[in-house]
Amino acid sequence: SRAAELARTEAAYVHDLERLAGFLHHADVFYGHVQELATLHRAFSMRIQYMAAQPVSAQLFDTAFNGLEEAFEVYSRFCAELARSSVARSAADISALLMRPIQRLAQYPLLFQSIAAEMYSSCKEIQKAHQPLRAINSVDLAMRRSKRVLRRANEATREATNEKNRANFFARVDMAPASLGRLLTSGTVSARTMHEFTMTEAFLFETRIVLCHALRQRPSRPSRIRRTLSALQLVSSSQTKPPKRQSASSSMSSATLHNDDYFRLPEIDTVTPPAGLLQSSHISLVTLRDPPRITFTSSPDVTIKEEDEEDEEEAPLDPLMLRLSLPTDAISQVCQTNEDNGTISLALQFLAFDSADETLLVMRQLTPEDAALWVRMLKRTVPLVPVSDDDNCLLVNPGFSQAVLGKHI
Repeated sequence: SRAAELARTEAAYVHDLERLAGFLHHADVFYGHVQELATLHRAFSMRIQYMAAQPVSAQLFDTAFNGLEEAFEVYSRFCAELARSSVARSAADISALLMRPIQRLAQYPLLFQSIAAEMYSSCKEIQKAHQPLRAINSVDLAMRRSKRVLRRANEATREATNEKNRANFFARVDMAPASLGRLLTSGTVSARTMHEFTMTEAFLFETRIVLCHALRQRPSRPSRIRRTLSALQLVSSSQTKPPKRQSASSSMSSATLHNDDYFRLPEIDTVTPPAGLLQSSHISLVTLRDPPRITFTSSPDVTIKEEDEEDEEEAPLDPLMLRLSLPTDAISQVCQTNEDNGTISLALQFLAFDSADETLLVMRQLTPEDAALWVRMLKRTVPLVPVSDDDNCLLVNPGFSQAVLGKHI
């Protein structure tokens, strides 16, 4: 059953955490977090296993979270620390191992959703029996509680990322940090203020929206993946041509492609369990031989770097040239428009209190997730009230409602 599968994978996850804690050094910044996670999930695993052993009508999985709400906050601290730090890749590829708790956290809502679906299909007399309905409601509540933990971890990750991006911003541009406040969100967008759209780095602070252009000081170095692909293409082309005399320094005996995946916390409000989701979540560490690997049964394999391989040099950030700076308290309205290709454009109107000056900032080709994040963060800077529910959603600042709509909201 799905409940038994949840219990089995939870026990395997506890074993994974214990091995990860043993793998980390006691002085490592993540050691304490992993120990807290292991302690939390030992207790959580015992409750899950007890519920899985009960009849379906008595499987009240939401009670497994009782008394552990504060303990689950360790995920927020763990994710924030992971976002702040740049984990150096070693022979054991520690950064890949540290993704395991994040992967497991994102699986819980899907696991509980699959259990609820199984209960619906297996309870033939669901209309007559109250206990199965109670169990299904309990699983639904467990799914909601796990989503809440995931959302808090997402928020902690975003806050930590914004702190790092804010520090990088002031290292690249000459502006006073105190006048801008906290960084709420940022990203590279296609923006227009006058005539044509240009790719711009946009930063939303508490007091201002800042648009900048990056001043590239030196040609960018191709990534490791691109360099390896180029080398593979050279090897492929050389096999179709007559052999040529090569020096020892230019010969290439083999090429290995290292796929450095970037893991993100998924948004899972509207998802369906993918096929094969409930496979074993056990991590197996193998002895570092040729080729050394860490195998994740329920997630993509991660290739470990050789010890003598050169670490990728972190490219310095290019300085920024200030293009436009607008006060957030001058935002009078925000119009969200769905484009034909599935992206979203945001039009921000800025009005001056003491004059009729107007500035229109348009950002287009935003993903629905990015557009929702920008609107949510804009609402933290100014009060925005929706005045339409159609595809072209209009949000108005009540302070400018008379100037925008000719009436008060």
